[in-house]
Amino acid sequence: MLETLLTILGIGLLLFLHEMGHFLAARAAGVRVEVFSLGFGPRLAGWERHGTDFRISLFPIGGYVRMAGEEQQGTPRPGELGAASPGWRFLIYSGGILMNFAFALVLFPVLFRIGLPMPAPVAGAVEPGGPAWEAGLREGERFLSVAGRRTLAWQHVVAAVALAPAGEAVDVVTRDPAGARHEYRILPREDGGLRRIGVGGPLVHPSLRAVVAEDGAAWEAGLRTGDRILALHGLAVRTPQEARIAFEYALLRSEPLPLEWESSAGRRRSAVLPLVPPAEDQAPQIGIRELRNRVVAVRRASPLEGRLLPGDEILSAGGEVVLQPADLAAACLRRGHLPELRVQRAGEILFLEEVPEEGLPELLADLALDTHPELRVALVPGGPAERAGLRTGDTLLRVDGRPVDGFEELRRTVQAAAGRSLRFLVAASGEEEPRSVEVRPEAMPRPDYGFAFEAHEEPIRSDSVGEAVLLGLGETRSMILEIFATLRGLLTGELQAEDSIGGIVTIATATHAFAEAGLLQLLFFL
Repeated sequence: MLETLLTILGIGLLLFLHEMGHFLAARAAGVRVEVFSLGFGPRLAGWERHGTDFRISLFPIGGYVRMAGEEQQGTPRPGELGAASPGWRFLIYSGGILMNFAFALVLFPVLFRIGLPMPAPVAGAVEPGGPAWEAGLREGERFLSVAGRRTLAWQHVVAAVALAPAGEAVDVVTRDPAGARHEYRILPREDGGLRRIGVGGPLVHPSLRAVVAEDGAAWEAGLRTGDRILALHGLAVRTPQEARIAFEYALLRSEPLPLEWESSAGRRRSAVLPLVPPAEDQAPQIGIRELRNRVVAVRRASPLEGRLLPGDEILSAGGEVVLQPADLAAACLRRGHLPELRVQRAGEILFLEEVPEEGLPELLADLALDTHPELRVALVPGGPAERAGLRTGDTLLRVDGRPVDGFEELRRTVQAAAGRSLRFLVAASGEEEPRSVEVRPEAMPRPDYGFAFEAHEEPIRSDSVGEAVLLGLGETRSMILEIFATLRGLLTGELQAEDSIGGIVTIATATHAFAEAGLLQLLFFL
């Protein structure tokens, strides 16, 4: 309820300031303002002052200022909009955006003087095979600067990469958790009209504290916000990277989750969190995922270079089946080192000896696993596909007689099945003839355990008013550049309007999300 109220007040404040900009500019130009309205439609309430009807109208989806002579034809009279000079008219029309701009200039320094929590400029998951991965950047490194711009928060990293000149590499300076400084030169790639280097934001705070939903399985088991997670699915977690890997592994297993934690009172507790039963409106599934155990790249100068080759299929690690990168990572975390690998290479089965403990996170980061050229599947235990007779490693050839072009098309086909069975033609390694399997999609239990890790945020706080003003000016400049970069992308066709801009509904949705994060975050967004 409070978040909804803050959303309404926040959007109302923006509209009020915007229309006030038009109003003040018109009054300064000597133009009579007949109506100053928040909302459209019939007048609900208001008052008149100096010839202006200040009102609140029925439909709260915007606002307007109506000036004398706006729709008049012929020679304008004094006090009407048409009688103002071109310069004054330009100022009147741009007064709303100038007021919003002034609001940012005033508010940013205030927020930075108080201390504004923002996502830390720390590398989360580094996309295997991506630009940052190729350059050698690793998860957990803190960005100090990108393209010569100081990075105080994660959005500064994203903005600096996005605003870099197209086709040019950016200079990146980082510091690793041990305190060593690193310098990289990374060529961003174009992704949907935006430039990216293939690094995710920091998802897990080093404290490993939980954020718990009050209506979920974790809450029912006794886990509370602020409790420290110790182990997931038998995997001890000590660092943000280990926590991320263990959580991904748990979600992929899609089964009840053994969890261990330390309460705020210092008590060690444990529970097994159940899966969530299917919702009534949940989309049907068949319980398959893409098989992602094929080596596509090994980072240069890694101890794994030459041991694993592109095209190798990792079948197991320490006797544990590997279907996804998270399976390999979990097998490594469980033992504290890279165990013996069973690998298929050019039709032959090889066994690669274990690698000593040193540098386990680096070894995991050095290896890029991906899908196979053909559509090979991994099964969710107990799902409709497994019950119907599909097997992990099978290759999907056709569904209802039609070829399948990727998993996204398969997902749409399954959801459109509307309660009927689908006939799959599949091929298995070692079998000469494809076989036909009939699978009936159904809603499946979900691995929604009702908790997440606290995000890694840090307060940006200035030591003086002067520094706060400088930080505010820098943030304003950065956002102006981002706006121009977005407009440039729209004009050149690099960005699509439906993916890049939104109106009052989009603003309301985003405002509500920031209101849930807290008052300071809401003010920053506004």
